[in-house]
Amino acid sequence: MVNIYKSDDTYNCDETALFWLQTPDSTLALGLQSGGKKKKNRITVHVTSNATGTYKLDLWILGHFKNPWPFGKNCCKIQALPFVWCHNKKAWMTGVLFLEYLWWFDAQMAGRSVLLLVDGFSAHNKALRELATGAGLRNTKVEVLPANTTSIYQPMDQGIINNLKVHYRRRWL
Repeated sequence: MVNIYKSDDTYNCDETALFWLQTPDSTLALGLQSGGKKKKNRITVHVTSNATGTYKLDLWILGHFKNPWPFGKNCCKIQALPFVWCHNKKAWMTGVLFLEYLWWFDAQMAGRSVLLLVDGFSAHNKALRELATGAGLRNTKVEVLPANTTSIYQPMDQGIINNLKVHYRRRWL
């Protein structure tokens, strides 16, 4: 299946948690550091890129609040940032959000025929079942990777997410 799509037309997406208030597990300090409770504040970052890495789509960032105060009143500052902001109570990807993402992704690929590889995460499967009952995607063929193979075959699990975290951290700081 993958062979009929060029590398530029083969995409992969995945989510990762970003614990933005958590301190590092290790340090260069010479002495012992006083302990503290680890902060569990998190957001989920959903990344998408093609196989060659030449086209990285805007990040989807999932937080807890509809209108976080850093983005200004009515999220007026959020539209200017290079990501899509979504929210739910736990800041996790859900089937409903992933279905919304699939429609957004398909619109980004207008006029092309692309393959999107996803893992077997329950939210992905739920969205794909919902998609199968209604109108399908126009430009995108979605394939689910076999169980227990994502660490081998999924590019986002092979270090791309870590590289993107470093890239965006440098860009935003």
